[in-house]
Amino acid sequence: MTRTENITMTNGEFAHLGEGSVAYLRK
Repeated sequence: MTRTENITMTNGEFAHLGEGSVAYLRK
C-alpha cells in the first residue's frame, strides 16, 4: 500500500482501526 492510499483511507479507517492504524503509520 502506498503512502498516498494510506492517507486517503486514513480519514475513515483511522477511526475504525484506532491504535492499529497509528502503529502502522508510525512504523
